[in-house]
Amino acid sequence: SWHKTLFQRLFNVHNVHITLDERLNNVVYQLGFLYFTGIGLGNWKEEDYPELEQQLNECYKKGHQYLPDGSTNTPIWFGATAGMRLLKLRDRARYDKIWTLVKKTLNATDYDNKWSDVFPGEYEARFSWITSNILSKGFVNKKTVGMVETGSSSIQIAFAVNESADANKHIDAIKIKGHTVNLYEYSYLCYGEAEGLRRVHAELIKAAGFSNEASDPCSNIGYNWTRSSDFLWSVPCVKGDFATTVF
Repeated sequence: SWHKTLFQRLFNVHNVHITLDERLNNVVYQLGFLYFTGIGLGNWKEEDYPELEQQLNECYKKGHQYLPDGSTNTPIWFGATAGMRLLKLRDRARYDKIWTLVKKTLNATDYDNKWSDVFPGEYEARFSWITSNILSKGFVNKKTVGMVETGSSSIQIAFAVNESADANKHIDAIKIKGHTVNLYEYSYLCYGEAEGLRRVHAELIKAAGFSNEASDPCSNIGYNWTRSSDFLWSVPCVKGDFATTVF
């Protein structure tokens, strides 16, 4: 039906985006944005899964307000980003349980679940670059812009280059709006705002000889923060083979 092909939905954990496809000359519009407060998908504990399921269902339900009445089988994409990539490294069992719950809730809706998974880092960089150039009309003006995106757990960078895809393993040839673009795309896991701050705090504690108190020269005067040992030392960005490889 017209409704099935014209309207699409993309979920990015907390956000809902509804786009229009190539029937409108490949121009993409965001018709709606929903923000759900709380923790990221990868931070939910098993005892709180019923609440997570409730929030997901509420998100799907609210997304209906942007669709024409009576529309069914609307394509839906559900993507998670760096937080879930880190959880996969830290606790594969919990990672699998969360995705089982996500797919269960998706399959219970009247949407057509086209794709639901964790974005690889380079894909996250690519999609952010595409979004940036849609908003800046780079594709219309045939002059694209580069992109640096800072998230909570990672930083993405992407820009068009003259080199071919064979020149570098991080360069991909992508086809968009009838043109082929050689795009350098990379994601730096653990370099996001939250994980970067966690590493700073861990280094401060280490420099203080692992004492119960440490001075933070970057915090405001009089500001105190408390971090548990588990918060600082049990994550892939601070301890373990992954941290050793990255840093």
